Amino acid sequence: MTDKAEKKPRAPRKPKAPKPDAAKLRALAAEIDTKLNQHQDDLIHRLEAEEGAVIADDGPALGWSVTMAGIRATGTAGVRGALSNWANAARRAALRAEAA
Repeated sequence: MTDKAEKKPRAPRKPKAPKPDAAKLRALAAEIDTKLNQHQDDLIHRLEAEEGAVIADDGPALGWSVTMAGIRATGTAGVRGALSNWANAARRAALRAEAA
């Protein structure tokens, strides 16, 4: 075994996710803040249908998760908590995008 093993070619890299649109993230976060308490069902339906949100119950130990616009957030206090956490994460991502 004097021959060195040939190296395998590298797997192609995943394309980088597009940078988030700060204005869109701020608008979604504001909408969640204003509609979450009174129109939760309508809000969830709109986010899933129009914004491509994935809202899932991950089980009693993990709680709920919300994935939308490249941001994922979880919450153990129900879907309302997960949406609120997503709005906070979206505001932080908007600040990072504006600073870059």
